Amino acid sequence: LYTEYQSSEDNGCRTKFTRPQIITLRNSFARNPYPSKEEYRDLQESLGISNKILHSWFQNHRHREKIQSQRHHEMNFDDMDEVCWGDEDNSRPGGWPYNPCHRKTK
Repeated sequence: LYTEYQSSEDNGCRTKFTRPQIITLRNSFARNPYPSKEEYRDLQESLGISNKILHSWFQNHRHREKIQSQRHHEMNFDDMDEVCWGDEDNSRPGGWPYNPCHRKTK
């Protein structure tokens, strides 16, 4: 079963999941990041975790995936910057070359 422990800050308890619980949650998330009430109920019974904690875990995990996806997308733009730099003689004031692919210069 999961355990709750008091965090150092005064914001209540924090849940610590066991390794098998994390594996089950990640597998379930991979199948469906938006589980139905029945799927929540099944997870609640099989893992021994309250619905509120399950809901928070899925919500947090969806947010984490969104942030990672945005960072990955930004990294792809940064890789494009290296390819898209203009010629040295096509420079802007201040010595920075014009970059037609950069988001801020479009």
